[in-house]
Amino acid sequence: YPNPVVETLYVTCGFDSDNVNYSIYSENGAVVYSSTCTSVQGEAKTINVSNLADGLYILKVTANGGVATYPIVKQ
Repeated sequence: YPNPVVETLYVTCGFDSDNVNYSIYSENGAVVYSSTCTSVQGEAKTINVSNLADGLYILKVTANGGVATYPIVKQ
């Protein structure tokens, strides 16, 4: 949240996990952001997206052997 996003994206995990990877992909599949948190305990991860061009992106979150993807609109 929020989506659409202007400057700061917040990603909240509803579970505790080690080694959570956050990646943002552009429409052409290029990785424009990547970060790994060694310990997530339900808190929100903040991602500064102010440097990204306006458009559609995909957020990919990998944790506990699972993968979730979310569309993001950058304004």
